[in-house]
Amino acid sequence: MLLLFGMLEYSLVMRDSSGVSATVRVGVRVAASGAGAGDGVCPNPLPDPSYVCAPARYSPALVTSAINAMQQAGTGLTADQVNYVLVYKANLNGWPGTATDASTAAAQCAVISNNCVKFTYNKVADKYQYASGSWDSATINACINATLGQSVGVYLNASRPFMYRVLGTTTTMDDNAVMKFEPLPIQSCNGSGSSSSGGHS
Repeated sequence: MLLLFGMLEYSLVMRDSSGVSATVRVGVRVAASGAGAGDGVCPNPLPDPSYVCAPARYSPALVTSAINAMQQAGTGLTADQVNYVLVYKANLNGWPGTATDASTAAAQCAVISNNCVKFTYNKVADKYQYASGSWDSATINACINATLGQSVGVYLNASRPFMYRVLGTTTTMDDNAVMKFEPLPIQSCNGSGSSSSGGHS
């Protein structure tokens, strides 16, 4: 019986892990296409009075678009099992700031100057909301030149409870994906934009 339940539990974990990976890829594809979308705008009206908006010029519109797409795509987990989502300018290692792996990514996202935004789930509003970090959309570089253009990364971290507890009580599920920004359709694309035009100058 232990072996049977263990196999069933493991298959469910693999299914949900695949769902997390697929959802992250949905998010990064949406984010990569939004370099020129400008600054994020607070929903009006708010989905709930408890909903937290990012301060002005702290979160690009592409972040909201990516996270909304991820929520609609689903992960196989309930939304409140997702601990947080990071959307960020990726370094050469595919992580925010100076991070080199998942264990340091969230801490780097808390540093205001690291071009990374952290969102968490608001259960009452049924929506992901700003938690920390900043990324001014005007600094996004989406030039077609491969040596200049930036990449965007998306990371999701979740805690999945085990159903039968044969393998323990919970397990962490996470994944990240990185894509180059789609080039902006104008020549001036070097991160010198205004708050209303993203990376356009």
